Amino acid sequence: MSPDRIVWWATIVALLVVLALAAVQLVRALRELKRVNARLDEYAELPVLKALERTQRRIAALEPAFAQVAPLLRRATAALAIIRKGPIPPEIIDAVLRIRREIAEFQRFARR
Repeated sequence: MSPDRIVWWATIVALLVVLALAAVQLVRALRELKRVNARLDEYAELPVLKALERTQRRIAALEPAFAQVAPLLRRATAALAIIRKGPIPPEIIDAVLRIRREIAEFQRFARR
């Protein structure tokens, strides 16, 4: 055999070995990809992820209620201001005090 043919055969054998090793790596990568996909499908069934999904649905349902908080807060603030004034309006208290003074003056006048 000539040295040229030996080089060609060695090159072809090396190329076939490299292609075989590449094919083995490709098979390993595909197997790993299948395993990762199976694991991801199993993760989707975890109770924690289901609870997170349920929580997201509940938050989405509550979002319209958050928009109504500001008007309710304004109404509550106005109601608290009225309650702080007391159960009896100040005008009635002034009227009662004025009537007491009138009665006291009338009693003083009646004693004479």
